[in-house]
Amino acid sequence: MWKGLAFYLIYREIDAIYDLGMYMNFFAKGPSQLRRVLQLDPERSFAQIQGALFMKHAARDELERATGEKPRKNFLDTVMIRSFKNQFKDTMMQWKNFFTYIRYQYYRRKGE
Repeated sequence: MWKGLAFYLIYREIDAIYDLGMYMNFFAKGPSQLRRVLQLDPERSFAQIQGALFMKHAARDELERATGEKPRKNFLDTVMIRSFKNQFKDTMMQWKNFFTYIRYQYYRRKGE
């Protein structure tokens, strides 16, 4: 029984596990790729301009969090954990919809 439940949970959370792998890949390779983009000529590369604007925005955001102007994020607000939370909420909603449908079918037949 527990193996079936474990398999079902892994199956339902496979999208979140995939997202986790993509985020980890970005955290590992993203800084070096961004450094390469920022070395491009801004006259010929729109990516360099967008990268510089992103860095400026991220720095401003971090300064606002450090000075207390913006609330800090807690661990459950990180994008990796949020992906698992959203997938779990979707699973719960599917179960709720399934049982609502079953209950509707039961009462519909009972009224006939």
